[in-house]
Amino acid sequence: MDYQVFLPDPSNLRFNTARIQPKTLWLDICSTAISSTCPHCGCASTRVHSHYQRVLKDLACFGRHVRLHLNVRRFFCTTSTCPQRIFCERLAMAAPWQRLTRRLAAQVASLTLEAGGECSARCLATVGQPVSADTLLRSVPAPSASPCRPVYALGIDDWAWRKGQRYGTILVDLDRREPIDLLPDREVATVVAWLRQHPEVRVITRDRSSAYQEAATLGAPQALQVADRWHLLKNLRETLERFLQRLHRPIHDVFRKATGLPVTPSAEGAAAVSTNACPATPRAERRFQDIHQLHAQGYSPKQITERTGLCLVTVRKYLNLSASPGQPHRPRRGRQLDPYRDWLTAQWEAGTCNATHLFEAVRKQGYTGGFTVVREWCREQRLGVDQQVPSSSALRCPSARALSWLLVRPEVVTQPMSARFLAACRQELPWFTKVETLVQTGWTLLRGQSRISLRDWVRDLTESGLPELTRFAVGLDRDFDAVLAAVTMPHSNGQVEAQVNRLKTLKRGMYGRAGLNLLRARLLYRPLH
Repeated sequence: MDYQVFLPDPSNLRFNTARIQPKTLWLDICSTAISSTCPHCGCASTRVHSHYQRVLKDLACFGRHVRLHLNVRRFFCTTSTCPQRIFCERLAMAAPWQRLTRRLAAQVASLTLEAGGECSARCLATVGQPVSADTLLRSVPAPSASPCRPVYALGIDDWAWRKGQRYGTILVDLDRREPIDLLPDREVATVVAWLRQHPEVRVITRDRSSAYQEAATLGAPQALQVADRWHLLKNLRETLERFLQRLHRPIHDVFRKATGLPVTPSAEGAAAVSTNACPATPRAERRFQDIHQLHAQGYSPKQITERTGLCLVTVRKYLNLSASPGQPHRPRRGRQLDPYRDWLTAQWEAGTCNATHLFEAVRKQGYTGGFTVVREWCREQRLGVDQQVPSSSALRCPSARALSWLLVRPEVVTQPMSARFLAACRQELPWFTKVETLVQTGWTLLRGQSRISLRDWVRDLTESGLPELTRFAVGLDRDFDAVLAAVTMPHSNGQVEAQVNRLKTLKRGMYGRAGLNLLRARLLYRPLH
């Protein structure tokens, strides 16, 4: 067999002998170069000082490990002023002090960047290249500090090292649809320093974070800022949800009137704004009082979070309420079975008392629920528990969140009860139609489906007289140019969010123990095809 063709650099290496063992193929080779270049002064030398043996791992062959037994020469440096008197010849096939050939090292690094250390170690062991996971991670090359190609459209977003505590920044080239860098934090100074190194940036897409807005203004004043449309729509719906949550009591009264239920007395309705039917627990009451007392003393929501240990979302939700929240209403289990209870009762009275038989029979009647509900119904029948078909009192008023979705997306209103409820709200609540019109106008405008002027819509929000919508309009006006660009330009932060999702997958796959360098290397890796 001509082993010469298997060598990493056949033109500069000569094959001598081969030894075949059950699991290893040994190839004795040597260099054919006449001279070698001094690594210090760069002068070529032909004066051989001595020889030594070097063993290199190479690509596996026919299921066997390949080991190259290389005869390496040492040379005298012929330059009298060079401090490097003796040097070892440099070979293109392997880096100095490396125990792998360059082609094997490239293969190992590529696999490590794709699959991670532990997974790559298991895969390499199956193909005859046993390497520890730690060695694989050390072999990963560090990515370049800055992109080699100019970036004209840049997407910026944050990502969580640890949710709610520590965040970094991801930068994405929107034209090439690939990440170009990871920053260790989301501080303004860090982002500004990166942007000043890339004056070619012309478009920056971002969310509505004030930190990124300030960083883009200071670091790239020549760039057009584009607010993310998805975040604008999200902020609009959440603003509507807060508004409906504040006025839930009159909405709840309209719902009860539309469904024929007794209306809550007005005095009681004025005193409570909780979205739940059950009274608050003492613990929730204490939390509510503590949060509002700290806020009255001048503490910000983030400072309240640090003092109380509560989630920031919970603190903001409590601050938005004027009365303590009640317990969440838990619907009675087995509502899918309600239409079939009369039929099941008839079968039970006829003598069919086996839960499995009843479950199979009721499925033929159209029941789509699970077996456990039918089994529990049978158990209650044996115990003599009173089973009554739920009346209209089982109907629940839509939550503020559900109602906000019904308003911003009227096409999802498919149930007659929801349509009657919305019609009753338009008739009974004087502000309902105005809010519905403003929100639906903004929803279509921000999605690029309306020709209405953004400035006119913001003015209508400001003049609405509703606190939540007015505050939302102030935020839009403060960032008006970026919001206008979001409506009129095709750029968005959508692909940046996709890269953040990919980054989370990589980080969690390494169990959160990877440092920034390894995380950046794996995120920025692009295989050569």
